[in-house]
Amino acid sequence: MIRTLLPLAGAAVLRGRDARARTALVAVAAGFAVALLLLAVSVPGALGARSARQDARSPLVVEGSAPLRLTEIGITTGSDDVSGLVLAPATGRVPLPPGVQALPPSGSMLVSTALKAELAGPDGALLRARLPYRVAGTIAPAGLLGPTEARFVAVDPAVAGAGTAVGVRGFGQAVSRDPLDPVLSLLVVVGVLILLVPIGIVVAVAGRFGAERRDRRLAALRLLGLSSGSVLVLALLEAAVAAAFGDVVGLAVFAAARSMIGSFSVASLGVFPGDVAPTWPAVVLVLAAGPLLLGGAALAGLLALRVEPLGVARRAGRRRRLVWRVATLVLAAALLGAGTVALAARLGLGVWLVGSGVVLLLGAAVALLPWITERAAGALAIGPVAWQLARKRIRHEGTTTGRVVGAITAVVAGAIALQLLFAGLAGGYTTDTGARRTGTLFTAQQERGAVADRMRALLGSAGTPALASTELAVHGSADRFVSLVIGDCRALAAVASVPGCVDGSVYVDRGGDARPGVVLDADGPWRVPVDAPSVSLGPLPDGDTFEGVVLITPGALPTARRGAVTVSTVLPTSAAGLTRIVRSAVAIDPTISVRSLAPFTLAHRFDAVRRGLTVGLVLVLLLIGSVLFVSVGEQLRERRQALAVLAVLGLPRRTLMGAILAESALPVVVGAVVATVTGTALGAVLLAIMGQPAVPDAGVVSSTAAVALLVPVLVTAASLPAAARLLRPEHLRAE
Repeated sequence: MIRTLLPLAGAAVLRGRDARARTALVAVAAGFAVALLLLAVSVPGALGARSARQDARSPLVVEGSAPLRLTEIGITTGSDDVSGLVLAPATGRVPLPPGVQALPPSGSMLVSTALKAELAGPDGALLRARLPYRVAGTIAPAGLLGPTEARFVAVDPAVAGAGTAVGVRGFGQAVSRDPLDPVLSLLVVVGVLILLVPIGIVVAVAGRFGAERRDRRLAALRLLGLSSGSVLVLALLEAAVAAAFGDVVGLAVFAAARSMIGSFSVASLGVFPGDVAPTWPAVVLVLAAGPLLLGGAALAGLLALRVEPLGVARRAGRRRRLVWRVATLVLAAALLGAGTVALAARLGLGVWLVGSGVVLLLGAAVALLPWITERAAGALAIGPVAWQLARKRIRHEGTTTGRVVGAITAVVAGAIALQLLFAGLAGGYTTDTGARRTGTLFTAQQERGAVADRMRALLGSAGTPALASTELAVHGSADRFVSLVIGDCRALAAVASVPGCVDGSVYVDRGGDARPGVVLDADGPWRVPVDAPSVSLGPLPDGDTFEGVVLITPGALPTARRGAVTVSTVLPTSAAGLTRIVRSAVAIDPTISVRSLAPFTLAHRFDAVRRGLTVGLVLVLLLIGSVLFVSVGEQLRERRQALAVLAVLGLPRRTLMGAILAESALPVVVGAVVATVTGTALGAVLLAIMGQPAVPDAGVVSSTAAVALLVPVLVTAASLPAAARLLRPEHLRAE
């Protein structure tokens, strides 16, 4: 039978303009969904490849003599992060970092393509001042985490004596990485499932494109002698053929997106196109999902109809049943409850129980949508003619638009839940740096006190006090230390009350071993004056705090006896001459750290998960919007003759346009209500599971719903010109 029906299925999807148009619509909709799924299953492999390159370029540090000394430098200017190595090669064979064929000459550097563009850009003055090296070439991809990474490898013999320089015998040190904490793991699982549910709905809805014309064709085949079983098999074969075209489109879209992925990064995480390679089992699973979903949609649609030789009729007395929809909702609540208990008991199964509950809850919301829509259409019996026309079609036939709105309902509910999670969890992943001001933080670590004094004087000349800090051991006790903060009177007065300060004054903020009279090892015994005044030290400009510290002015302790010190200050980013100060500071210490400072910082992993899921939501919404636009056009095309008849019979165009708008508006309004309630409830439950107050933020809920529901509103508005053209008399013709 399959051999007989397969040519019929091929002809049904390829022969004739209408058949080809329907197949193209289904293939494009399913193809974009397949492409999104292929990108999703490629993420673990891409991150693994990125981690492998990070391990390959991590230095193997050794004590004592080494063929290479280097220091790692990180620079943050605004939102741009720059990292790199400054090397001081010794004699003999020098190990090369990945991506470097040969070391550049002294005083020059190799840069990534992204850093080269930043240096040449209009905002590159500060970077050029911090990296006063000549660009001698580029770093190959093997030495970069991603194509958008700003990285450099410079050669400067002056770093050999820097306090942060280390000896290196090679590269390839495995980096220890902490696994995702339970909260982030649950957030990732829930977020991915929230994205997958609407994609599955979209693919199933795509299988219903052109369903009315297909049903009439199947009735004609029944008239020619096909049995009802053969008709069912034929419909499944048609869906399989269309799904095969969808898989081809999906692979093509995936290949195109893969080639462009190197131009983008999420939370500074960029990958090379070659990293985006899903495993073969994942590819097979994704490609098989399309035919299964399209076949299931075709089967579900035919089971609701009776295809007879004389036509197609909907089965009489068929009403949407509420029992199984409520049962799905109850089962979802039970799974969420069981998952909460399992997570509290630290069982790994808890994450998947919660994930299953999330999927079922979204599925229950989508299942309840048509039932609530029909009841709403039945209850609102009074209204103009346009409303009566829309109401009758919604109650008795349903609409493809309503089915796509189910996907929008799922994604809006998921988006609300995720945004509530992001807002509720952000506090736990936000670190208070203690910084007293925003600006550019300079930090230099120096073994030589004279160089540190020069750096402190330079940074202090910019108008903001510069302080140095160090630790000295308590005399006779090598495991007890006291912190010292060094600065002139003006600098110390900015962080503590220092009465009667002159050069040579000493003050004590009591705590631990920091007390008047304590003897410290400072290249020999040095006693803190017994009459040193007690003061209270506040946070330093960079946010550092001390519990017990000795504050000294430069004259109190000779420079040579202070040991290794760290000089730091914070300058306003808009300070005049900032670029000149950076250039002068680098001339003193090429390893100086220059980075932006803010009062609060967000954990990188949480930020990456948040941005990644947000990008996923946007892509899914765009997919649903495109499918909704196609479905509205297909629906209007199916009804063009009926609409033209009504227009010719004298029904005002305003009434017909109003009926089309009402038919689209009611499912959207009902879907918005269902999505808001479902998303708010889901977000509150997930916040409670993660140990956060389950108090939804009304602003987050309303803003997320409003932004997401712009998609159906814009699609409906874009379809109105096409609807107006379908009311012309020429559409009375039938093929």
